Amino acid sequence: MKYSSAGRCALTGTLAFGFVLMAQTVGTPTYVQAVSTGIVSFTTNQTAQLNVVNLNPVAGTTGATATACPVELQFYDSNNALLKQLAINNVSPGAAASLTLARTEVTGSTMPRFAIRGVVRTNPVSTSTNGATPIFNAGCPVKATLEIYNNDTGYTQFVTSAVQSISGYPYLEMRPVVNAGPH
Repeated sequence: MKYSSAGRCALTGTLAFGFVLMAQTVGTPTYVQAVSTGIVSFTTNQTAQLNVVNLNPVAGTTGATATACPVELQFYDSNNALLKQLAINNVSPGAAASLTLARTEVTGSTMPRFAIRGVVRTNPVSTSTNGATPIFNAGCPVKATLEIYNNDTGYTQFVTSAVQSISGYPYLEMRPVVNAGPH
């Protein structure tokens, strides 16, 4: 029997993909995609808050899928030292999560102003217990913001949604299509 090269590639891809899905045990995830805000400074009586929202359509809407959305939120100082982090197993479609860092939580600096940046990691890849089989997460489109607010008034004094990819993969801001309608 004669097979085309396209057919062989499709068969090989199907077998390889099926093998990846058969793996059951996963280790600690390594995140494929990471974005960072720019450096911002905050001072006494201020708190930084890194927010993320899952842009996947909510259940019951067109295009909604049951995709897990694990996210890791992190704060780093200007020397790239990790200050605080939060790993979230799943941010549901349409839901948000956040990590706060009060200026009083940052120790070791006598200066009132302190420079930080926020990092959001998504789309983990895990490996099976034998370390050889990659298990890819389907991923989730997220939108990140970083805000600085005044502790006394609660007023937001600064907010940015500008992020840059730091993972080697381009950051694509994905927006779900709710209703494409007829063309």
